[in-house]
Amino acid sequence: MMSIAPNFKIVVTGASGFLGQVLGRLLLEKKIPHILVSRRVIPGGHQVSDYTETPVGAVLVHLAEDSHIARVNDQGVNYEMRALQTLNELIKKGYKKIIYASSGALYGDLTSVPHSVGDEVVTNTTYLRVKRGAEKLVLENNQNVVVRLGNIYGPGMSQENVISTIFEQLRDHGEIRVRDDRPRRDFLWVEDAAEAIVKFALSSFSGVFNLGSGIGFSVRDVAQMASEIVGRNSPQIIAYEPAQRESNLILDISQTSAETGWSPKTSLREGLERMLKEKMCK
Repeated sequence: MMSIAPNFKIVVTGASGFLGQVLGRLLLEKKIPHILVSRRVIPGGHQVSDYTETPVGAVLVHLAEDSHIARVNDQGVNYEMRALQTLNELIKKGYKKIIYASSGALYGDLTSVPHSVGDEVVTNTTYLRVKRGAEKLVLENNQNVVVRLGNIYGPGMSQENVISTIFEQLRDHGEIRVRDDRPRRDFLWVEDAAEAIVKFALSSFSGVFNLGSGIGFSVRDVAQMASEIVGRNSPQIIAYEPAQRESNLILDISQTSAETGWSPKTSLREGLERMLKEKMCK
């Protein structure tokens, strides 16, 4: 771990987003000097009209990209150009280290074998081209870090995802309807992801790292697990638009754990239990 110099600051773009908010709270809790940057007004944050106005610090954690895959793909090349131009401008500011939040989706979903960072990537959509293009820009400096994230979940997550969809149907005690119950994904508790990013920011680690759980759960697994937690056994789970092929995306985190000592602390069941407990208390 590096020692914190008097003028050391971690600068976080996209600080009003799901992961950004959790990371901001963690930095505050750990009393690590930081600047939270957002286009929205956030308590104690630095508001910008454009992320090229982001202040300079020692470490930049760049989270300020649209995580809504369909919306990004709809925007096409215009979004791609804007996102990469913004990152280019940030790189020019001269941060000593940049941590870029990429996506495990780059590996595709055609194999059930967990993906390691050396595997081939796919760039057949705007979203994936942006992620890969940004990775290449960041990795031109060998001090920088790219984290390929699994499916981040936790309190405050978007309502436009399968876990939120399942949760909303638990209260009705009827059938649980999902688009497809077979896709297997790697779910990572948001606080575990934030802990890893802080570790990278305070260390000399560099390169590409997978951040996930290393375990795949199907949509049906998640629905059954959530149902069991709230006392519903053997719920009827309906897939109303199943795909014609299997879809799997699991990250191999063995390299990340071996090199950095990081591993997720919260299992999927524990995470779902915490979220459902919080939901029931509201």
